[in-house]
Amino acid sequence: MMPSWVKRTALFIVKILVFSNICLSSLAHGEQVLIDYETLTHELSIEALRSGNHDPSGENEYVFLVEAFGLTIQPENRNKTLEQRPKVTREAGSFGNVKLPSLSYWKPGEETDSAGNQRLLAIDGTLIRELTSEAMRTFSLPEEKIAILIQITMFEKNKKFILLGEDLVVGKASYYVVPEKLPHVPDTKDKNLEIKDDKGTNVSIKVSFKATKP
Repeated sequence: MMPSWVKRTALFIVKILVFSNICLSSLAHGEQVLIDYETLTHELSIEALRSGNHDPSGENEYVFLVEAFGLTIQPENRNKTLEQRPKVTREAGSFGNVKLPSLSYWKPGEETDSAGNQRLLAIDGTLIRELTSEAMRTFSLPEEKIAILIQITMFEKNKKFILLGEDLVVGKASYYVVPEKLPHVPDTKDKNLEIKDDKGTNVSIKVSFKATKP
């Protein structure tokens, strides 16, 4: 016959398991957090930039292209690369059109380069809202099943005029504005991103939500 303490222990374990399942179910099916997309406006800024050794001329010309992706939050897609995943894409703009000699620094205090191109780019909350709406319609999914990823791609511009060629991708950095996790709430923490390569490139980009708040 089973001792009474064994029965009590088994009953206690069963209660814990039932309670845990109830909590997980409540989290997964709980009340949806309604996002105010206007509060998701934020700013990207180049805090530091060291040029790499990319161009044979000794002068490197860089530009940063920013794209926003509306991704589906589905288990079957999480382990896929960004290229393989179902998504809706919007161009968010470009910034930092910088010309620098190889292995030299762009001063963080310079708001613009010699051509007048800014080192700052604002990502409007309206763009994020419209992208979410489009992704919901495209994939026939509710709002809580859509994540928003921002990707920054650094290019070194091609200078070949006779032979056509593509700009060189130096590197990429990305961050979630609306992550792929529960609860479905935005991530508005400031961040510092880095882009590096084996050519000597070292870039620091700040993602700032506070800078855009009144």
